[in-house]
Amino acid sequence: MRGLMPAKRSEFQLALARDCLRMLQGHVEIPRVNDQRLLDHVVGADGSEEGFLSGGFLTAVGLMSMLQLAGRPISSFRRILDFGCGSGRVTHWLRHLAGDAELTGTDINPEAIAWCRENLDFEANFICNGPRPPLPLAAESADLIYGISVLTHLDEDLQFQWLRELHRVAAPGAVVVLTVHTDYRAVRTLSQSAFAKYRRRGFFYQRAASDDKTVAGLPDFYQVAFHTRNYIAGKWTRLFEPLLSVAHGPFWSQQAIVLRKRDRTTPRLLKPRWKHVKLPLGGMDTPGFGGPPQGDIQHVAGWAFDPDSDERRNVTAWVNGKPAEMRYIEVERDDVKAAFPDIPHAGNAGFMLNVELPANDHGFHVIWFTAGDSPVPVSATYVTG
Repeated sequence: MRGLMPAKRSEFQLALARDCLRMLQGHVEIPRVNDQRLLDHVVGADGSEEGFLSGGFLTAVGLMSMLQLAGRPISSFRRILDFGCGSGRVTHWLRHLAGDAELTGTDINPEAIAWCRENLDFEANFICNGPRPPLPLAAESADLIYGISVLTHLDEDLQFQWLRELHRVAAPGAVVVLTVHTDYRAVRTLSQSAFAKYRRRGFFYQRAASDDKTVAGLPDFYQVAFHTRNYIAGKWTRLFEPLLSVAHGPFWSQQAIVLRKRDRTTPRLLKPRWKHVKLPLGGMDTPGFGGPPQGDIQHVAGWAFDPDSDERRNVTAWVNGKPAEMRYIEVERDDVKAAFPDIPHAGNAGFMLNVELPANDHGFHVIWFTAGDSPVPVSATYVTG
């Protein structure tokens, strides 16, 4: 992306997600997480409760928007598996975003699973799995599987064991979303010789220099793995059909790979066809900034732009999965301009949007943006209740 490194994008995205959480206070029940070991396990460097909640929200809505781009809105799935759910930081939000879907979460950490069972008061099945397959789940029992930062930590043999197991659990036609470390992370993490091996083989598994790098609650084999896109295209597509590759979206410095299990009528492609997407940027302002409601309409203010084009017509706003009319305003947005100083047209991204009242059953609207056909996984919610 021109003018904005993924690390800076991630920092800005997380700030937006935190703003969204403040908007949701009092409208959606938000769990309290007071176990620092669990926070370190599922949040990592930002081992805080706010990071846990904000990152989970950002990831859940990012997952939702990528599925929309893949032609499978999240409302179309009835059985959802969170593979590597940790303490339910994403599962919690899908409870609000995925309608009445049956939710299942699995994780290797028994403390995290116990916490989910005791503290998340919604209907979901949380299961502790072993370090190797199988999962205690029936074959073809999930039509959406996602694993956020799981295969980023496994060696090559264990990676394929779990890919085959996810294939077993996935129903025909199921969508599978997995994240990986690719070149962006590898070039910043690996030594010159290790990076050369990574590029040559397409895969590299790096062990920490000392045992103290192992995260509490996780086995010592849980280290850091890197994948090239060519490796994934050549190896993973023996099991799954490729749909999307999304770089530097809601999953920080990781790349999202969206796959589909072939049904019994779909032939294997001789040459897998990936759709690689670029992401626009956007956000919503504090509720009320757009003025009071007028009848059944609430005016919402926000900003959105395509980093690679100053053509405003490239950008579309989506409210709860449906396109909505945006009216750009001619007042320059100094806050957005300051956040993206290397993108000349960022300050001209302010708009107004009409949202119908009342909100849907969960009490808030989910809003995201597209440029062309590529969604922005940093979305905002607008509370109406």
